[in-house]
Amino acid sequence: MKPDSKIHRVESIHVEVPYTWILRRLGYDKDDHPDRHTLSLIEENVALALSDSECSGAYRILKIESRKDTAVALDGKLKIRSASISKFLSDCQYAALIFATAGRKITGEIESDIHGTKMTEALVLDAAGSEIVEAATDQMQSIVSATAKKYGLRTKDARFSPGFGDFLLSNQKMIFNALDMSSHGIELTETFQLLPEKSVTAICGLK
Repeated sequence: MKPDSKIHRVESIHVEVPYTWILRRLGYDKDDHPDRHTLSLIEENVALALSDSECSGAYRILKIESRKDTAVALDGKLKIRSASISKFLSDCQYAALIFATAGRKITGEIESDIHGTKMTEALVLDAAGSEIVEAATDQMQSIVSATAKKYGLRTKDARFSPGFGDFLLSNQKMIFNALDMSSHGIELTETFQLLPEKSVTAICGLK
């Protein structure tokens, strides 16, 4: 038995607050802590970011039909031209296309703060939103991993997103279409940016 190639939607993704990573994104490390007033502001806006996040996503597992040094062909006539992806998937039988989004509400809150000149609040919300959608993508990858185990497969720990190395940002369009992301309310701009902004696509390998 092998994995099916249909789209699997996940309507609600629960994430724990990635607080340490949010602080790091804001420039704090274990030896550098915000003062009490700043910490209170950060905590308040991280809580707001979490309440405004409506995380959802989808995944699709596709068989690797062929692989060359600079290209990979997937089931469904999907082709990826990238030496980095070819190397990344060199020991894999399948590739999983995944995406996660934190939704539009948090983006609207960030824009509202910017227009209201609440720049510090906007900065915290932006950092929190970025880490929340990364945590949601981690959860999507865990869901893929649990599915893979049913078929005797193991998911690689890493994942690869468009825009890194020679895996060009234009590959967003391929993943966008393959996962029918428009049905989730996601848009793709002419420059291959995802809207709402707090959305992530990636490929992970199954071997």
